[in-house]
Amino acid sequence: MGGGIWAGSVSITAINCTLAQNSSGTAGSGVVCEGGATLALTNCIVWGDGLEPSCGSPSHCLLDRDPLFVKSAVLDFDRFVGVKVGEQEYRRPDFVVEAPDYRLGPASPAADAGSSEGAPATDIDGHGRPCGAVSEEPFKEDA
Repeated sequence: MGGGIWAGSVSITAINCTLAQNSSGTAGSGVVCEGGATLALTNCIVWGDGLEPSCGSPSHCLLDRDPLFVKSAVLDFDRFVGVKVGEQEYRRPDFVVEAPDYRLGPASPAADAGSSEGAPATDIDGHGRPCGAVSEEPFKEDA
């Protein structure tokens, strides 16, 4: 199964999403589509994960190119912590060693590259949108 999104025989629409640094012990780590599933991604960042080509048509997305976040996470997918629930002891994942800051850095190729369609009126910090150059053209890789 996919670590970020696993779509199995359904249609999924994801708008304004960041999928970063996911891991899966089985198949695929970022976005996986199986059984005729379709996926529509708009204004999304998929980084350090991978997007299967069969997963549909991304629009205004940054795919597998470093988005230059303020700070990426430091992860250890083999790290667990013991938790007691009632009289039962469980192991739960505790893989975040250092928390990320997934805001875009000033030189990010994703800055001002999204579509305003479907975007919220403010960003996570409460700043109004759009706040920079607005482009209705899909994100294009550097030549």
